[in-house]
Amino acid sequence: MTTRDVNDRKLYAGNPPIIVLWRCIAVLFVWSIVFATLWAAPIAKTVCTVGDVNAATGGSSNGTACVKKPLRVLMIGNSFSISCMKHIPMVAKSLGLELDITSMYIGGSSLRNHANNIASKQPDYTPYLISRNRCGKECPLECIRGKVNKSNIPQVLKCADWDVVTIQQASGQSWCPETYRPYGDQVVKTIRDFTPGAEIVMQQTWSYAVGEKRMSSSWRITQNEMYEKLRCAYRDFAAVYGLRIIPMGEAVQEWRKRLPVKGSEGDVVGNGKDFAHLGSAGEYFQALLWTAFLFDVDVSQCAYRPEFVSEKNNALMKQIVSDVLKSSKKK
Repeated sequence: MTTRDVNDRKLYAGNPPIIVLWRCIAVLFVWSIVFATLWAAPIAKTVCTVGDVNAATGGSSNGTACVKKPLRVLMIGNSFSISCMKHIPMVAKSLGLELDITSMYIGGSSLRNHANNIASKQPDYTPYLISRNRCGKECPLECIRGKVNKSNIPQVLKCADWDVVTIQQASGQSWCPETYRPYGDQVVKTIRDFTPGAEIVMQQTWSYAVGEKRMSSSWRITQNEMYEKLRCAYRDFAAVYGLRIIPMGEAVQEWRKRLPVKGSEGDVVGNGKDFAHLGSAGEYFQALLWTAFLFDVDVSQCAYRPEFVSEKNNALMKQIVSDVLKSSKKK
């Protein structure tokens, strides 16, 4: 008799095979629960529950981070819009506001590029990277299935009941009024066709920091000249359709005047090598302005402040936000 035969006799002694079988099943069941709990725990921290997604479409709100129906905002843009996503969820949450914001992103994308993407007849053409934050939680967009978060403008416009849709010109073309039409016309028409109830808003982009070679070498314009030209271009295009403008470019100019900024030192645009995009403090500044604009609120009571923004600079940013929005309402 082998050792294995002896062990088998010990196992079955006094225990009919059916009892042994049920014991094995019970052990496997317990371990499956333990494994499933450990596997699912980290996912629950970053991904919306079914309740979260259902709530966005009018279903049950059980398990969602939102207390009431949030403001749904869609950004059709590029790196100058997606930068807002870094801090706006925390700013809104700090003020007790409910925000569901989605970004459609292609780096450097212009109004012309957006119009061309809209015109594409390929149903599987999905050039935009999609990211969404719902009341402080990263969530998938309802109409996107699978692991690749990409889509196109018409599909996303049909995806939800948007309250606000934002557009902007690519920064390198923002100061050239001839680049806005007819491409911007097509973008506005498409948004109104698919989401007639949504307000279309333009984000006014900003002039580059001193040191950007395109301004000095290629375009031969100063920082102030770039700002004045883009300000007029946005104003004139928005006036055709009666669109409101998020005056981020004006806020940046005010920051430069009031600090004051000398060269690129202390600017909210740039990070030493990049003279076009907002720096870390500038991204927070942008979130303050967007929140104040979208909800028509005073952000002076916002308790959220990143560690890299001093209390003094934070107070100045909030004051500028208040001032430029008051000024824009008078125009």
